[in-house]
Amino acid sequence: MRVQGVVASLAIAAFVLALSLPPAARAESSGLNFDQGVNASDILKQAKALSAQDKSVISPAYIGHTRYDRDCRTVTFNPSDQPASGRIPLRSTEWIEECNNYGGGTYPGPGGHPIPVPPGQNCWERPGYSYTGEAQITLRDRLQLFPWEYDKFEVCLEGPWYSLYTVAAAYEYKMVQGGNRDGDFVLAPVKKTAMKPDPAGIVAQGFSANMVLSLKDKWASYYQGEQTVLKVELIKEVSFWPDQTVLDKEISAPPAEAYTVDFLAYAKEFSQKLQPGQKYYVRYAFKRIGKISKPDLTKVGNTDKVVYQPATLAAAY
Repeated sequence: MRVQGVVASLAIAAFVLALSLPPAARAESSGLNFDQGVNASDILKQAKALSAQDKSVISPAYIGHTRYDRDCRTVTFNPSDQPASGRIPLRSTEWIEECNNYGGGTYPGPGGHPIPVPPGQNCWERPGYSYTGEAQITLRDRLQLFPWEYDKFEVCLEGPWYSLYTVAAAYEYKMVQGGNRDGDFVLAPVKKTAMKPDPAGIVAQGFSANMVLSLKDKWASYYQGEQTVLKVELIKEVSFWPDQTVLDKEISAPPAEAYTVDFLAYAKEFSQKLQPGQKYYVRYAFKRIGKISKPDLTKVGNTDKVVYQPATLAAAY
């Protein structure tokens, strides 16, 4: 009984192998006689040889590697906002790379000479699993911010994993509860950090025809005891040619609600004399020097263009 079982198993294996052969191989092996016994080793050798000869056989596809889409959202907490964000929907798709091998053999060339076919791969990506979820950011024991400051974070879903990054913040935060698996992040402040100053904190109120610039400082009261540096550039408009800089200067002053810059007071530093009837404008920026904000140069913009009119000329009208 045991011998018969082994023979039967070999017969089944031979039958399956015969079916798995290419058409040409099945035709050549159609003379198998199962009644006379089966030599499985010979059948395997024959199948491999015939498969190698059949150029229509394609190597099976295989997985190269897997990656995930990264879905991110930014969350900003302004000074008056609640310390917890709403639920943030996120979605990430898995992408699986599959490849087919080709080449590695030869094909007949001129005169029957074999020409080698270099091996290579054709690869593509297909979508796999899709991950969806919701994240939330909570700021525990949030401390006071200056009116222009904010806390900004980026939360992401990549595959089944969540991550959180600080984009800009008024405090250094530590992770109290990590949400790498469930998306619920809880942060607590550690220490105050300086942020860039408000770019709209200092704005021009006017630029007169006698070259006087007036500026207003919205947050001067918060910077008492520190220094404000105004960077001003007096520029002459030139038609059909680049405009020309007459004066480029930095002026340091204590914080005040208003600043006035009389450019004629710096006439000795001009690169050229002012021309009556010519248009001029000011490009300005500022820096906050102290502990409250970073001392970064904050560019604001240009004033309106005005026609220079000396005081003596203006008095004649």
